Amino acid sequence: MAVEGIRVVRGPDWSHGNEDKGEGHVGTVIRDNGDETCEVLWDMGGKSKCNVGKGGKFELRLLDNAPAGKWFSRSFFPHKSTILPFLL
Repeated sequence: MAVEGIRVVRGPDWSHGNEDKGEGHVGTVIRDNGDETCEVLWDMGGKSKCNVGKGGKFELRLLDNAPAGKWFSRSFFPHKSTILPFLL
């Protein structure tokens, strides 16, 4: 299953040659076809139908473009009750 709107790059089973205009180029999932494939619109132009589990093939990876996280100590939280259990 692919979520429309997520940003992706080539995955380990990429088999579409240079449709994405080269490794490292980014695209957006524009359609989940419901058969373990999806349509990707590449930023540099072009479109691909990619396997996202079909036949055990994963032709895409999620793009993680989030900034580095920031660690907050317990002193950041005004009340201990606001600390999530996994932060303890």
